[in-house]
Amino acid sequence: MNNKGFAISSMIYSILLLFLMLILGVFILLGSRKVILDKVKNDIVTELSQNRVYELVFEHKNILLANTSKVNGFTFDLLDGVRILDQNGEVVDTNITVESEPAFDSTKNGVYQVRYSALYQGYEVETDRTIEVIDPVVYEYDYIGEEQLFNAPTNGVYKTELWGASGGSISGIAYHSNGTVRNNNTTYTGGKGAYTTGNLDLALNDRLYVYVGGTPEKTNTTLVSGGTSAGGYNGGISLIEGQEIFGAAGGGASDIRLVNGSWANFDSLKSRIMVAGGGGGANFRNQGYGEGNGGSGGGLTGIDGKEALVDGSYFREDWAAGYSIGTGGTQIGGGITKNFQLNGTKTDAPSGTFGGLSAPLSQSGGGGGYYSGASSSHGGAGGGSSYISGYKGCDSIAQSSTSESITHTGGPIHYSKKVFQSGVMKTGDEEIPTHDGSGVMIGNTGNGYAKITALIIDNGKLATNLIKNSSFENGSTNWSLSNSKIVTDQSKSGNASLEFQPSVTSMSIQTMDTPISNHIYYGSMEFLSSNSFTTYDNRFEWYLGDVANSMMVFARKGDKTEVWKKLSSRLSLDAPNSGSWKIRNFLVNASEKAYADDLFIIDLTEIYGAGNEPTKEWCDEHITYFDGIGIVPGN
Repeated sequence: MNNKGFAISSMIYSILLLFLMLILGVFILLGSRKVILDKVKNDIVTELSQNRVYELVFEHKNILLANTSKVNGFTFDLLDGVRILDQNGEVVDTNITVESEPAFDSTKNGVYQVRYSALYQGYEVETDRTIEVIDPVVYEYDYIGEEQLFNAPTNGVYKTELWGASGGSISGIAYHSNGTVRNNNTTYTGGKGAYTTGNLDLALNDRLYVYVGGTPEKTNTTLVSGGTSAGGYNGGISLIEGQEIFGAAGGGASDIRLVNGSWANFDSLKSRIMVAGGGGGANFRNQGYGEGNGGSGGGLTGIDGKEALVDGSYFREDWAAGYSIGTGGTQIGGGITKNFQLNGTKTDAPSGTFGGLSAPLSQSGGGGGYYSGASSSHGGAGGGSSYISGYKGCDSIAQSSTSESITHTGGPIHYSKKVFQSGVMKTGDEEIPTHDGSGVMIGNTGNGYAKITALIIDNGKLATNLIKNSSFENGSTNWSLSNSKIVTDQSKSGNASLEFQPSVTSMSIQTMDTPISNHIYYGSMEFLSSNSFTTYDNRFEWYLGDVANSMMVFARKGDKTEVWKKLSSRLSLDAPNSGSWKIRNFLVNASEKAYADDLFIIDLTEIYGAGNEPTKEWCDEHITYFDGIGIVPGN
């Protein structure tokens, strides 16, 4: 074959090869297209055959809702917490629009059935919600000088309110700079307490520890009258010994904590999620030279103490020591004592501390707070700052902080992740609600106060404690006492308890409504005894005349609790014609002492229905004491 023939043959072979490759490519393409089409087909079949399920859910599905017309400043959106979940329980859309019918009337008490419906990707989702509107259930806390426990009765939203205590005031004879009497009864006032509030989600049995601040006590001295050297409970700054003739101590903060302990325990202070600052103490100086009012408890920053004034001047020419004022605490540090000297020198010294812990003393004491206000000499002391977890501008303490090294996160959310919604801070110089919510006042005067109101209750039930004056806070009201008395030196809650006196029989009786036949009741009592019972038992029982009917025996002979102990019983009572609840103790030796507090009896059948009454063990774990009307969880 010549070269020309070879070239033609090669060209023919190349064309044939390309043709074969093209055919092969077409077959490959057709095969791939079939695979793709088969996959699409299978996906469509799967999509069509798959049972798509979407569920409309609520954070609180069936709830008790406090009548908002009786709770100032609170509004509730029925759509709050609504989510749509797919069949795997995953949230598919959190911005869904849900229609609710009928309209909700917040001015009435009653039960409402509300139908919710939503359209998501062609799927219609519906569910019902039962809403029972009730009068608000309120838990109140006065100043008692120690921690108080709030145990969440069920899942829900709780409105928390705190009022800080005011600083000490001081009065006496005020003089002009020339030594003549200006006023025979001049009073310089301590700063008033701040106010904080917010709504907090809690789960069943979540514990909050309530610390209510105290205002300094009063004494009389040979020159003037004013606060004692001791600062108010919970961070109020004390005075240098003997300086109560010149100034008054600071008021304590009120706060909510997640860890209990003494008010000055650092880990407990660190766990605070809400604080209402206390007011700073006033200053009078010796015989009226250099007086000044205390600064009020603040919002993010405490209010500064007021400058010392004599006849309109800030200091006298012969006033060798000059004067000082205390500034308010902040979010990251305590107040500063600002010293003003005769020669014009101004020297500032740190004074306030975290919570008022180990603050230096002076002639007038700073108010307690998230950080305390500064103390001062010859001028008013500063007020403490306030704090709310989640409130804009707050600077939360870092969990790693120690008493020797405190650091802050730079953000408002507490390390516990418990966050208040709808937070409000008001200084002691502003208009705030009164304790009972019936009006307003300018700042808080006197001891602090705290209130927790159940707003939204998930699967909760209302209940009534059948024992009236059950913690003896109203003395012997509703009680007939025999060889027993109301005392204030021992208490489980509040300020009082019942003491059984040494006697063959100590007895306290309260006549009540006749129990319902075959109803099951749950009762409990807090009990304290410093000595063992040597002869008889301690009993809390239902009596018909002189005969015990289904007697409940709590403490046996030989028991010695030494600390408060909850004793309880679950029983069914026959229906007598009349009767009374009776606490009975048998004490023989004069050295024997026993106390009772927080008496509690509820009708389980009325609350949960016949046949659904919970066991004693369940009640012990889930039901906590309350006086009057309270909330118990659904079982």
